[in-house]
Amino acid sequence: MNSYDEDDKEIFLSTPISSFGPDEFQDFKTLFNALHRAIELNNPEYRVFCAAESISSLDVLDDLKYSAINDFQRIENCIAFVLFYPKQLATSALVELGYALALKKSILIITPRKETLPFLCRKMDVVYDFVDIQSTKIEHQKVVELIGNFIDKKILPG
Repeated sequence: MNSYDEDDKEIFLSTPISSFGPDEFQDFKTLFNALHRAIELNNPEYRVFCAAESISSLDVLDDLKYSAINDFQRIENCIAFVLFYPKQLATSALVELGYALALKKSILIITPRKETLPFLCRKMDVVYDFVDIQSTKIEHQKVVELIGNFIDKKILPG
C-alpha cells in the first residue's frame, strides 16, 4: 500500500471489495493491481490509492472505523475519483462515490453498462460537468486507456 502524504497528487481508485466471492475477488484484485501499476507508469506525477490492494483475502478486511476515516480523508484530498463498477452490487464504493460527488471531485465511473449503475447515477455525467461515465467491456488495456484519457481531459487542464 502506498504511504499517504496530503501533498501527493493522488487518484482514488474505488471498487467493490466485500461484495465479491473469494475466487472472484482474487481475479478482480489481480486486474486492479495491474491497473494501478499501469496508471502510475503512464502518469508518474500521480499516485494511485486503492484499498483493495492491501487486502489479501476477504477474511482479512480492515477495521471499519479505520477504513471509513482513511478512505474519506483520502477522498477529501484526492485530485480525482475513479469508480470501477464491474457489475451491479451493493457496495461501500457507492458511498465513496456519493462523498466524492458531494465534494465535487473530478469523477470517472467505469462500468459495462450505465444500466448497471443505481438509477440516480446513470445520468450524472449529463447533470454535472465534473463527472464522466464510460460504459465499456472490462478489459485491462481499455480501462487503462479510459483512465489516461480522463486524466488528460479532466485533471491536467485544471
